[in-house]
Amino acid sequence: MSKDSFFKRYRRVIAAVAAAVVLGITAAMFWGSPKAGSESVLTQEIKTMRLDSKAWHQQERDASHLFAELDQQQVSAVGLTPGAVLVSTKSGDKYYVADAFGVLPRALYQRLDTQKGFALAVVDGSKTDLLGIVAVLPSILILVLLAIMLARPLALAGNKFRFAKRDTGIRFADIIGADEAKSALQEVVAYLQEPERFGRVGARPPRGVLLSGPPGTGKTLMAKALAGECGINFIAATGSDFSSMFVGMGIMRVKSLFSKARKHSPCIVFI
Repeated sequence: MSKDSFFKRYRRVIAAVAAAVVLGITAAMFWGSPKAGSESVLTQEIKTMRLDSKAWHQQERDASHLFAELDQQQVSAVGLTPGAVLVSTKSGDKYYVADAFGVLPRALYQRLDTQKGFALAVVDGSKTDLLGIVAVLPSILILVLLAIMLARPLALAGNKFRFAKRDTGIRFADIIGADEAKSALQEVVAYLQEPERFGRVGARPPRGVLLSGPPGTGKTLMAKALAGECGINFIAATGSDFSSMFVGMGIMRVKSLFSKARKHSPCIVFI
């Protein structure tokens, strides 16, 4: 398979996967990147945290103490670092709150939306951004898998039908019996071999032929013989080819079937 035919065949899959990756990266940038602090200019406390945070690591407090002081509006600045949150109070107290799982930043951002009395900024955000991306990585993988599941049937919609070139290798003489059916199909053969002669007298091509009978009585063989006698292309499809778990796939496959038949006309479509 050439490169052009490969991209043409799987262009929907490639486009869907690319869209899922772009959506995932956008989500990672949205959830993983830090929001702006409560002040456009960084406070001195935040600047000091970024320069040297040793003073904050001398004393550890729990998260309940932090949120209690937030409720009392005693917190002046909060710095986010990988694995810990640095806190400065208005009374000059400095401490840190351990955050091994990275759950406090989101709660603090939500608190910042309703309470504007403290500064919030990322002190060391390189690992925080990486943790944010890792946190949404499962979502990205799920989006990619869903895109593949939805796009692959679209790309393969018209490739399930069995297609035979001009000569199927089967003639009416190869079929034993069924003389009445072969005699009736001779009119179709005559039209398909010389459509101009019939067109001059206003005859129209047959819209279809109904072959009835239980399984194994030679309906498919008769259709192949008809195509072989006429020297035209033959496409075979079954009812299961048009069924799918995805809404709209059946209609798409019907359109694909007749589009393929028009592309290779004259053609016999056997369903």
